[in-house]
Amino acid sequence: MHIRFFLATFVLIVGPASSIFTSEAVAGRLQSPDANIRTILDGVSNPEQIARGQDAFEARCSGCHGLDLTGGRNSALRGPDFVEKWREYNLQLLYGFISNSMPPRRNENPFILPDDTYLDILAYIVSGNGGQAGREELTEEQLSAVLFVGPEGPQPLPIGALAMVVGCLTRTPGSDWILTRTSRPVRSQTLPFDATTEELISAESIPLGSETFGLRDMAFVRGFDPADHEAHKVQAKGLMIRTSEGQSLSLTTMGMVSAECTE
Repeated sequence: MHIRFFLATFVLIVGPASSIFTSEAVAGRLQSPDANIRTILDGVSNPEQIARGQDAFEARCSGCHGLDLTGGRNSALRGPDFVEKWREYNLQLLYGFISNSMPPRRNENPFILPDDTYLDILAYIVSGNGGQAGREELTEEQLSAVLFVGPEGPQPLPIGALAMVVGCLTRTPGSDWILTRTSRPVRSQTLPFDATTEELISAESIPLGSETFGLRDMAFVRGFDPADHEAHKVQAKGLMIRTSEGQSLSLTTMGMVSAECTE
């Protein structure tokens, strides 16, 4: 049940996954949420790019999304609901969604925009959601290292987000499985049921932390027997759950990172 619910939610939020998730996005995902990562509050585009984006948006997008991003025939592209949907993702994902899905019915629409124009529009959307103007223009190469965040900066992932953590697979005295010494959870930037080779290689350099996660729905994970990986460093991906008893993941996939759970 949780998997069917997740797929419906996932497609609703980000559209066709095959057109969005690329190896470039994987390589640029967060290895440490605090290291070498900028946010939209750090001035990632300049006023000239934002102005170009506003002109392009008003010409091509405002009929559906309103002149001021607050929604017309379709959903708003600014405000608390939009921020909650996209926060803690890097800009690569939002750019991929816009450039691969907009305008709708692309195969029948002659007004497909150049990549640079999509970047300008993204800069305008970012600005409309509290992004600060800086000196340089936002480039495609920078997208994977910039977090979309709300006005308060990076926050804990929302309940239901597809999260990824790295930690030590541990069996409790009651024979449940948990992850100990986990890294801080980050948004997964790849498909929910895959632990890709790129992810697992990247996970080798993710330092362990001090958090603990319960692991739910282990039976849904394909090709992974936890008994074979006890005390190993593993990567877990799943839907974020928080209750009065703590935090856990409703698992979608797991993969071994190292046979030793060390830094």
